[in-house]
Amino acid sequence: MKASLHHLQLFYYVAKAQGISAAVKVIPFKVQQPAVSQQVKQLEADLGTILFERRPFKLTPAGEKLYKFLSSFFDNLENELSSAVDEIGVRVSFGCPSIISENYFPELIAAMKGEFSNLIPTVREVEGDSVFDSIVEHEIDLAVTLSNIPSSKRFQSKEIARLPMSIVVPANHRFAKQGFWAKSDLPNEKWVALQGNTGGNSDLIEGMAELGVSADFAVSTNSVEAALKYVMMGLGICLMAKPPKSLLEEKGLVAVPAVENFGEAALSVVWLSDSNVSSKILNYFIKQVRESAHKYIL
Repeated sequence: MKASLHHLQLFYYVAKAQGISAAVKVIPFKVQQPAVSQQVKQLEADLGTILFERRPFKLTPAGEKLYKFLSSFFDNLENELSSAVDEIGVRVSFGCPSIISENYFPELIAAMKGEFSNLIPTVREVEGDSVFDSIVEHEIDLAVTLSNIPSSKRFQSKEIARLPMSIVVPANHRFAKQGFWAKSDLPNEKWVALQGNTGGNSDLIEGMAELGVSADFAVSTNSVEAALKYVMMGLGICLMAKPPKSLLEEKGLVAVPAVENFGEAALSVVWLSDSNVSSKILNYFIKQVRESAHKYIL
């Protein structure tokens, strides 16, 4: 006699819910009603007995006996798994740009550890669009990004905030003193380019083209943190999502608004659609990112 454990699990939910259609609503994974019906019939064929009457629903003596046996296992399974997870810990890999990792993530991870004592976190610094490759390769479970989310069913995302694009300049720069910039000023400027996979470089080129100006790049980097340092050194000015005021002040920089020509950037949390990260961890992480954004960035 043979019986599939998966088929036994389906029968357990059918018996517990008192019917196939009712079971589909409580089975903790996606399965269609015809599939449940077919697989339970296969279980009956494997066991050589009828387990329940269909209309109205009623367990047969054999079904009663099997359900009683399965209940002792499946009713305690979730508790046993939770206990096992508590002992071995839950590993979750978080990804974000280096500027977020250095300035804001330690406090956020501390909050995560305070909420989930069995959490074993790792943090991977990833710049720009390369974060999506890292997620697909399962190097990262949850990521914070300012890049545009790919239009793919593979990803799920939650927008946290929209940050205005700005031109970051040294505090003694004429843009900072004026509080604005003019089209006629742009051709005379050297630029620090955020490389294409961060989105900043392409946004700058497109926006400048609309103004009839081409950007003169003096240095190129893939890191927002490095870009701020290059601007601080006087190598050029940089287009980016507005950094936190405290970070600008620390480096002697000013962010001049550029929303009208360059728009806004979305700060988002992104993960795989079939991620195995629990909803509790995911939702708490989103909550912490939102609180951090409002506390430090907005």
